Amino acid sequence: MKKMNTLAAIEVRTIALLILALLLIAVLLFASGMFSEGIFDTLVSIRRGIGLG
Repeated sequence: MKKMNTLAAIEVRTIALLILALLLIAVLLFASGMFSEGIFDTLVSIRRGIGLG
């Protein structure tokens, strides 16, 4: 029983880590996509905010 419990705990932990890793990758991909698409808009808005544009 103890072996089963530890195996189940390890399995759950591994699955949770996999899910977290997948979520992190998805967030990073989304963020990098948004960044590459909106970097010029962001720079323009920053310039306007400062008063250079």
